[in-house]
Amino acid sequence: MKEKIEKIKKYLAEVKIEMKNVVWPDKKELINLTVVVIALTFILAVFVGAVDKTFVEMIIKVLK
Repeated sequence: MKEKIEKIKKYLAEVKIEMKNVVWPDKKELINLTVVVIALTFILAVFVGAVDKTFVEMIIKVLK
């Protein structure tokens, strides 16, 4: 049990060191990246919806 606690302590100490090396985006960059993610998500949703509708129409024609 003591070994596991020591491993956890070591892990958390290493996480703390790594978190100091993280470069966080500034507000402007964060907003820009958020807009890009939302736009690409919308484009992908429209594409998937169009493909789905096309396949549904094709299946309906085949089954008739």
